Amino acid sequence: GCSHPGGLDTVRIKGPALSAERPRTNMFLRSAALVFGVTAHKLLLREHEDPDPIRSAEDIKATWGSMDTFMKLMFTVGCSQKHHHDVHGEAHEKMMDNQLSTEEFTAEMKKIQSKNVAELKQSCGDMNAVGSKECQIDCQNRWGNRMADRVACNAKCVKKWKNFDVSCKQQVGNLQSSYKIINTATENQNKCFSNYCHAFPEVYTMEKADAEAKVTELCDARCTDENVERNCEKKFNLQVDFTMGQVEEKCNKDSEVEQCVKDSHTQIDADDATCESDATSSCDADFDLCGKPESDFCKTRKKECLIKKQDQCKKDYREAVAKEKKACEATAKDDFDTCKGTELENKRTDFVTKCKADDGPKCKDTCHDKCKVDKLAECKENGNDEGNAAKDFCEYTWNFLSDAARQDHKTSDPLSARKRF
Repeated sequence: GCSHPGGLDTVRIKGPALSAERPRTNMFLRSAALVFGVTAHKLLLREHEDPDPIRSAEDIKATWGSMDTFMKLMFTVGCSQKHHHDVHGEAHEKMMDNQLSTEEFTAEMKKIQSKNVAELKQSCGDMNAVGSKECQIDCQNRWGNRMADRVACNAKCVKKWKNFDVSCKQQVGNLQSSYKIINTATENQNKCFSNYCHAFPEVYTMEKADAEAKVTELCDARCTDENVERNCEKKFNLQVDFTMGQVEEKCNKDSEVEQCVKDSHTQIDADDATCESDATSSCDADFDLCGKPESDFCKTRKKECLIKKQDQCKKDYREAVAKEKKACEATAKDDFDTCKGTELENKRTDFVTKCKADDGPKCKDTCHDKCKVDKLAECKENGNDEGNAAKDFCEYTWNFLSDAARQDHKTSDPLSARKRF
């Protein structure tokens, strides 16, 4: 018979009730394949009836040797995709949807990786429980009433799956180490993006040719007349506070507030003079009516009369000045606002017109300078060892899973894994 780590065993079992050849798919490897990123139909063969029930060892070795190489390749490709490209791709998609920075992109990658690590750790326990049970049921089915062989087979199951649990948890640590290497490489590549293509995060995960085409597409879109004008408007808005200071200074100089106040003073001064004259006349008339004009009482009364009326004249004067000034300022404010709006719009038009004339012709060259694709590709290539970390982990995992599926060629009893850790 033959046991094959790919998951399909053709075995001859010599026992009174079970003497037969039968193909059987190893459920454990199907579960493991799903955990490590490869669909079962890629890793495992479908059960089939062999037209030649008895085959030589050489035929079996030739058939399954090449199949083993094929399935190892398929597993490694799928596993590497899950733990490298799929993680990177999912994070990149979120970066595009949510406009993430490179730092947020790295954080999103680590979040996805942590989820993968947690799932693997959980699956180690699940596979151990299911595999151990299946192994012992298989011992029962194959050995039946041959209790000595059945007990020995069960003991091998217990040992095998105990070792499997330890080794699988070591694989969790190996995955974490692989992610650390990948993340270090990603952080180094983020420096490449910051140095050579910070303006176009869309091209971070693209190959050189695709990146060049994408940059050209984006620059063509950025450099339409409409977008050049929009960018010039943005430039003006960034320095509008400085421009506003110039505009307000000019409009203040043109303001007529001071002249308006001066003009109003002519009437206010005349009214104040009249108030002072009327106060004097009123107090003189009152003094004349005093019974003893030469007495201290009459003189004091006149003095107090003048003080009171003059104070009222001063108060009326101040109120009149304040009222006229406020009226002048209200009128001037309308003029000032109109002046400011007009001057600011003139400044904006002049700035945008000049900006378009300067930036328009060189827009595409300036845009392409923001993403030096050649230097970006070279920088990424120099630090591109992240894929190797995932590939090494996946190849190591395949060997681990292959060992976990080993069986005795004669009895189909489980065999302990070879020392790899």
